Amino acid sequence: MLNLKLKGSLDGIKINKTELENIIQKEVTEELKVSKNNTTESFIGLEFLNKFEELNSIGQFALSILILNYVVISLLFTIVTILYGNYLIKKYNIEVKYPKLAKLLHLIENLKNIIYL
Repeated sequence: MLNLKLKGSLDGIKINKTELENIIQKEVTEELKVSKNNTTESFIGLEFLNKFEELNSIGQFALSILILNYVVISLLFTIVTILYGNYLIKKYNIEVKYPKLAKLLHLIENLKNIIYL
Protein backbone atom coordinates (compact mmCIF):
# COMPACT_ATOMS: atom_id res chain seq x y z
CA MET A 1 0.00 0.00 0.00
CA LEU A 2 2.88 2.34 0.79
CA ASN A 3 4.47 1.54 -2.57
CA LEU A 4 1.28 2.48 -4.42
CA LYS A 5 1.01 5.83 -2.67
CA LEU A 6 4.68 6.59 -3.29
CA LYS A 7 4.49 5.59 -6.96
CA GLY A 8 1.64 7.97 -7.65
CA SER A 9 3.15 10.91 -5.81
CA LEU A 10 6.77 10.43 -6.88
CA ASP A 11 6.36 9.86 -10.62
CA GLY A 12 8.37 12.95 -11.60
CA ILE A 13 11.03 12.55 -8.88
CA LYS A 14 13.83 10.02 -9.13
CA ILE A 15 14.96 8.77 -5.71
CA ASN A 16 16.62 5.50 -4.94
CA LYS A 17 14.56 3.12 -2.89
CA THR A 18 17.33 2.86 -0.29
CA GLU A 19 17.59 6.66 0.01
CA LEU A 20 13.85 6.89 0.55
CA GLU A 21 13.92 4.12 3.16
CA ASN A 22 16.80 5.86 4.96
CA ILE A 23 14.93 9.18 5.01
CA ILE A 24 11.76 7.55 6.32
CA GLN A 25 13.70 5.58 8.95
CA LYS A 26 15.48 8.74 10.10
CA GLU A 27 12.23 10.71 10.39
CA VAL A 28 10.45 7.91 12.24
CA THR A 29 13.27 7.50 14.77
CA GLU A 30 13.37 11.26 15.39
CA GLU A 31 9.61 11.36 15.93
CA LEU A 32 9.79 8.42 18.31
CA LYS A 33 12.54 10.10 20.32
CA VAL A 34 10.56 13.35 20.55
CA SER A 35 7.32 11.60 21.50
CA LYS A 36 9.14 9.40 24.06
CA ASN A 37 10.70 12.46 25.70
CA ASN A 38 7.39 14.32 25.74
CA THR A 39 5.48 11.46 27.34
CA THR A 40 8.04 10.86 30.07
CA GLU A 41 8.36 14.56 30.86
CA SER A 42 4.62 15.10 30.89
CA PHE A 43 3.99 12.19 33.26
CA ILE A 44 3.44 13.76 36.66
CA GLY A 45 4.15 10.60 38.62
CA LEU A 46 7.63 10.26 37.14
CA GLU A 47 9.01 12.92 39.47
CA PHE A 48 7.39 11.16 42.43
CA LEU A 49 8.86 7.83 41.35
CA ASN A 50 12.33 9.34 41.04
CA LYS A 51 12.10 10.78 44.55
CA PHE A 52 10.75 7.46 45.83
CA GLU A 53 13.73 5.61 44.37
CA GLU A 54 16.13 8.07 46.02
CA LEU A 55 14.82 7.17 49.49
CA ASN A 56 16.51 4.49 51.53
CA SER A 57 14.66 1.25 52.25
CA ILE A 58 13.17 2.51 55.54
CA GLY A 59 11.86 5.65 53.85
CA GLN A 60 10.35 3.60 51.02
CA PHE A 61 8.72 1.29 53.56
CA ALA A 62 7.30 4.23 55.54
CA LEU A 63 5.92 5.89 52.43
CA SER A 64 4.41 2.60 51.27
CA ILE A 65 2.68 2.19 54.65
CA LEU A 66 1.26 5.73 54.41
CA ILE A 67 -0.12 5.06 50.93
CA LEU A 68 -1.56 1.73 52.07
CA ASN A 69 -3.22 3.46 55.04
CA TYR A 70 -4.79 5.99 52.69
CA VAL A 71 -6.14 3.23 50.44
CA VAL A 72 -7.57 1.23 53.36
CA ILE A 73 -9.22 4.28 54.91
CA SER A 74 -10.72 5.24 51.53
CA LEU A 75 -12.13 1.75 51.06
CA LEU A 76 -13.58 1.68 54.57
CA PHE A 77 -15.17 5.09 54.05
CA THR A 78 -16.73 3.87 50.80
CA ILE A 79 -18.14 0.73 52.43
CA VAL A 80 -19.55 2.67 55.40
CA THR A 81 -21.13 5.21 53.05
CA ILE A 82 -22.81 2.46 51.01
CA LEU A 83 -24.15 0.72 54.12
CA TYR A 84 -25.36 3.98 55.68
CA GLY A 85 -27.05 4.89 52.40
CA ASN A 86 -28.94 1.58 52.45
CA TYR A 87 -29.95 2.23 56.05
CA LEU A 88 -31.31 5.69 55.17
CA ILE A 89 -33.20 4.34 52.15
CA LYS A 90 -34.94 1.72 54.30
CA LYS A 91 -35.54 4.05 57.27
CA TYR A 92 -37.25 6.80 55.27
CA ASN A 93 -39.06 4.46 52.85
CA ILE A 94 -37.66 6.25 49.84
CA GLU A 95 -38.71 3.42 47.50
CA VAL A 96 -42.36 3.88 48.52
CA LYS A 97 -42.35 7.69 48.58
CA TYR A 98 -40.55 8.05 45.23
CA PRO A 99 -41.58 5.18 42.92
CA LYS A 100 -39.57 6.56 39.99
CA LEU A 101 -36.41 6.20 42.04
CA ALA A 102 -37.36 2.65 43.02
CA LYS A 103 -36.21 1.27 39.66
CA LEU A 104 -32.83 2.92 40.07
CA LEU A 105 -32.51 1.72 43.65
CA HIS A 106 -33.33 -1.86 42.62
CA LEU A 107 -30.72 -1.64 39.89
CA ILE A 108 -28.13 -0.42 42.40
CA GLU A 109 -29.10 -3.22 44.78
CA ASN A 110 -28.67 -5.83 42.02
CA LEU A 111 -25.28 -4.41 41.08
CA LYS A 112 -24.17 -4.58 44.71
CA ASN A 113 -25.25 -8.22 44.91
CA ILE A 114 -23.28 -8.99 41.77
CA ILE A 115 -20.20 -7.19 43.10
CA TYR A 116 -20.39 -9.03 46.43
CA LEU A 117 -20.29 -12.38 44.64
